[in-house]
Amino acid sequence: MKELPIFIAANLSPDISNSVIDIGFHYQSAKSAQCSEGPDRQARGTLTNFNSWSATKQTDIDNAISPLITACTNIEIETD
Repeated sequence: MKELPIFIAANLSPDISNSVIDIGFHYQSAKSAQCSEGPDRQARGTLTNFNSWSATKQTDIDNAISPLITACTNIEIETD
């Protein structure tokens, strides 16, 4: 399943040249010797003025769900 980023917040004030956009997304972690691919991991990024990007891993979320992940298995959590 292809996942899209989640737009958490956007401040375009006073215009798009002075914007801050907060985005949640996930990425595929590095594969291991036992697995062809690593589990999905959570991250959050900020796009500033459409010319600067910074991102950080959300290890608190990853650590909370890590006990639910078995070796070489990705889980999907459905939300409504």
